[in-house]
Amino acid sequence: MALLISTSILCGKIGRRTLSLLQREVEPHSNGEILKTLSCIKKEKKSIVDFPEIEKLAMYYIPIILGSIRRNRESLKAARFVLQTMHAFPFVQTELLDLKEMNIPMMEERLRFRDDPPSSIKELSMKMARADSIVIVTPEYNNGYPGVLKNALDYLKDEYKRKPFGIITVSSAWSGGMLCLASLRQVILHLGGVPIPATLPFPQVQDVFDKEGKPRDSKWNQRAKNYFEELLWFTEALSAQRRKHLSG
Repeated sequence: MALLISTSILCGKIGRRTLSLLQREVEPHSNGEILKTLSCIKKEKKSIVDFPEIEKLAMYYIPIILGSIRRNRESLKAARFVLQTMHAFPFVQTELLDLKEMNIPMMEERLRFRDDPPSSIKELSMKMARADSIVIVTPEYNNGYPGVLKNALDYLKDEYKRKPFGIITVSSAWSGGMLCLASLRQVILHLGGVPIPATLPFPQVQDVFDKEGKPRDSKWNQRAKNYFEELLWFTEALSAQRRKHLSG
């Protein structure tokens, strides 16, 4: 349902069927005022984003991992663009998890086998366990993924189980990091995650964004929107199955 609602919001309109589904989803978590507000949206021809008390009821938490700590990294611009794009989906909560800021130490042992875990790893574990799906923004280095990204991922495993992963690659070359994407998908599968088939590579990334981090070509806005609609489809489907499994 998240994809249906988000698409309607981005288009600035909402239909009767979507409104009915939204009311049914929100009702257990809300008071009469929110339901009353929902009922007037169609009549007043407004968007749900005009009502912050509804917008804050995010359905899915989708964090973004930035997999590089290099100086002058172009991938940071891509990650910020991804963050901004995902913020346009009102029923998604997201944040940027920058491995450079998290300062994750080299792995001596997986988290579940340690009685002295670093605080940064406990934080990462809690966020990955909470996540409904996960986005990775990573550069391609020497035809592969950065070591710091693999190090961070390897600390955990159960937290990723049956969760969709959107892997977004950047590269200074024309290939856009496709070799990195192919190898990282294999890692995610082994960890129990589900890489989505859609791709959003940024080839020659140094030319994609201006100094403010905005794409020079507006086509990237539509490409990113299409990509995250696909991610939301998988997020909704697998979240429903995980809830079904837990309730069973």
